[in-house]
Amino acid sequence: MHNKKKIIIPIIVTIIILLIININIISLNATNLLFKIFSQQDNNVQIEKLLKNNLYIQTFTINKKLYLMILSAQKLIDFYNNQLLFNESEKIYEEYFIPISKFENKRTSVFYDNYNENLAKIYSNLGDIKLKLNKFKEAESYYKKAIAIKQEARNQNSFSDWIELNKLGRLKLQEGNIKEAAVFIEQAITKYKEKNNDISWKIIYNLSQLYKQKGEYKRAEQYAEYLLLNSPSLPDFVPIPDNNKLKTEYIIEISKLNSYFKQNLAEIYIEENKLEEALKLLKQSLIINHYIYGENSSYTICNHYKLYNLYSIKNDKPQKEKEYLEINNIKSKIIGTKDLRIEQLSEVCKI
Repeated sequence: MHNKKKIIIPIIVTIIILLIININIISLNATNLLFKIFSQQDNNVQIEKLLKNNLYIQTFTINKKLYLMILSAQKLIDFYNNQLLFNESEKIYEEYFIPISKFENKRTSVFYDNYNENLAKIYSNLGDIKLKLNKFKEAESYYKKAIAIKQEARNQNSFSDWIELNKLGRLKLQEGNIKEAAVFIEQAITKYKEKNNDISWKIIYNLSQLYKQKGEYKRAEQYAEYLLLNSPSLPDFVPIPDNNKLKTEYIIEISKLNSYFKQNLAEIYIEENKLEEALKLLKQSLIINHYIYGENSSYTICNHYKLYNLYSIKNDKPQKEKEYLEINNIKSKIIGTKDLRIEQLSEVCKI
């Protein structure tokens, strides 16, 4: 018996030590498993707790691994974005993501070259969140900071500047500053065409928004229709992969964009009073988003909200009431919308 204890105790101690050393990997794997279960149950409250606890473990474990901290922070940010809790995304970026990534970049790159692009992307993504929160000045400063980092790394000649220039165009459109928006979008086109004959769908999308705001609906419609007809062949779409799993993911991404483009064109049709055409597109978009994101996602609630508004314009009270009930049902299951009035969805459901 005494000999058995001599053997068992060291084994138990070894197991405990291994668990402590590998708690971050164990936590991440357990989080991924439970995330799938809670997602199937639409239990967003539990998902939030799960992801926050995992990030806490990654941050304070003894055997800290920065790449796991970054991955865990990103998972929580993605969750908050999907739940339309952009204030929370903003906090994670500022409290975790930027400091961790800056440290990791300096620690792992002697020349600090490609990592500048990664750091620029982080600031650019933070700018996106600030824009969602209508913090226009802060968003603009982060986009310009991203451009400055890229230019410093590439001796003032960074092709990827077009991304932030285009985002600055979008920002100015949201501010209602059409003149400045046009300047930034034109700069993005010039930069993009340094390496391509055609232009990115993101720029074409902004052009459709620009002409929509200018009241030139026919031209806005042309750009929006061009996206629907040509998106898989535009230069920022990679060739269809051979691997079946990657091929499926590729098709899903194309479908997401197709839904997005349909909503864009539908909104232009509404401005042109082409209500039946708009209705068809919004219904098609809803089918895609329902299939890809599920019936209780932020994407589907925004689809229903846009249909609700369209039925209001058409004065179709039965369909409007049906959408109203659907919105309230979904709204109660999304953390970022459950306390919002339906009218407040206009802010979070901007294209």
